Amino acid sequence: DFVTVDAVDLATHRLFDFDVNKVSRVSVFVARAGNADAQKTAGAWNFTQPVSKKDDMGKVMALLYTLQGQKFDKRVKDPKELARARATFAHPQARFTLYDDKGTPLASLVVGGAAPLSRSYVRGIGDNIYVVDVSTLLREWNDTITALRKPAAKSVAPSSPAAAGTPSAAAAGTPSAAASPSAVSSPSAAASPSAAASPSAVASPAARAVASPAAAH
Repeated sequence: DFVTVDAVDLATHRLFDFDVNKVSRVSVFVARAGNADAQKTAGAWNFTQPVSKKDDMGKVMALLYTLQGQKFDKRVKDPKELARARATFAHPQARFTLYDDKGTPLASLVVGGAAPLSRSYVRGIGDNIYVVDVSTLLREWNDTITALRKPAAKSVAPSSPAAAGTPSAAAAGTPSAAASPSAVSSPSAAASPSAAASPSAVASPAARAVASPAAAH
């Protein structure tokens, strides 16, 4: 549970005393990003919220070890500061809760408002309030939850041969469209006797009427 004994607090400045191996579920809330839950199954951690995804990057284990070793600057005891600190938990910045396999909370870290020297007021399962530097923890889990919420990138299908560089699409260099014999120099279209110098089309008597005796006299 959350460490509450003053002698232990002063000696170690550690917030928590829990066994990492006994944690089976983790619930995280960050005000700017939302919620994330993770469950341990067969020794492996998998996110269940906001999406179902294997924790390939070891984010959950990193969180557990961070919380296990989390230290505080001081325990808030001054009545005036204590009143101010308690008021900041009306709208917490974040909440981290660890559960065992029976659903029993093993540890809880609730982050309230800002404290002096860029610290934050935090509390756990007990009523004690501490001043802690959790800026890195908040930033990392804000980014983690934001990344989980992003839709997966859609894969782009490869171009089909017909649409890229196949002979049928590159018609400029194909024999059928560029330099085929039938379109350029075939005998029927270029120099065939019937179309070029056939007697019926060039030197027929009917076509040379200007040279006939009837047209001259």
